Amino acid sequence: KADEMKEELIQKIQHATEARTPDAAKHQDQLDQVSKDLKEMNRKADEMKEVLVQQLQHANEARASDAAKFHGQLDQVSKDQHETNRAAVETTEQMQMLMTLLQQLSSASASEASQLLEI
Repeated sequence: KADEMKEELIQKIQHATEARTPDAAKHQDQLDQVSKDLKEMNRKADEMKEVLVQQLQHANEARASDAAKFHGQLDQVSKDQHETNRAAVETTEQMQMLMTLLQQLSSASASEASQLLEI
């Protein structure tokens, strides 16, 4: 009798195990698929991150290049302004000399004016 009960229990365990085995295999397949999907999503995320990093690097390089060009332009404007100021000072000095000469000529006699113009 005990052997019969033992055999019956063994059969029930086998049936239960066989019934659970397809479910367990199905769940394992689902877990494997989820794992694959997660790995693929991580790979795609890494690719997108790399693209974004490259885009940021290019943008920063472009900004640095633009800043360098701008500074170069500012330097040129500054040089041009200094040159213009120097020329303006020179022109002002020449105008003052001409005004002085004109005043001297207006009050000079003909022979004095001739001598002044030779200078």
